[in-house]
Amino acid sequence: MFLGCFAAVTSATAFSLAELREGVWTRPANLPRTTTFVDDPVLTCFRAHPERDPATLAARLWDLDGWASTACDLAACLSNAEAPMIKLAIGAQVVRHLNLDPLLPVQLRPTGWPGAALREAYAGYQREMQALAQSVRAPG
Repeated sequence: MFLGCFAAVTSATAFSLAELREGVWTRPANLPRTTTFVDDPVLTCFRAHPERDPATLAARLWDLDGWASTACDLAACLSNAEAPMIKLAIGAQVVRHLNLDPLLPVQLRPTGWPGAALREAYAGYQREMQALAQSVRAPG
């Protein structure tokens, strides 16, 4: 099932929607949604089932191959970088990229989807930076 909305671009992207056609934004209905937008006079929401393969529709709406390729590149860069300042810059890129993850349900993701692996690489980076910060603060 897909959630569809007629919305302004800023509202639509904040809800991880993709533009089906001009002014019509949609996404699989797998994420919990707030109802704060219900009273928005510009927004009309509905639920629909695609007539054709939902995975094909998802692949048309989002550049899944491009997102996955960039995610793999970022994970590799993060694991190969040694200098903390370089890792910081890559970590910032990882956060921006993760914010673009369409968060599709498993059945709509391509095989080998790297979202979880990138999140784990970032979590490892955070642990490493926390340990570095604690070692710098430690006396002696």
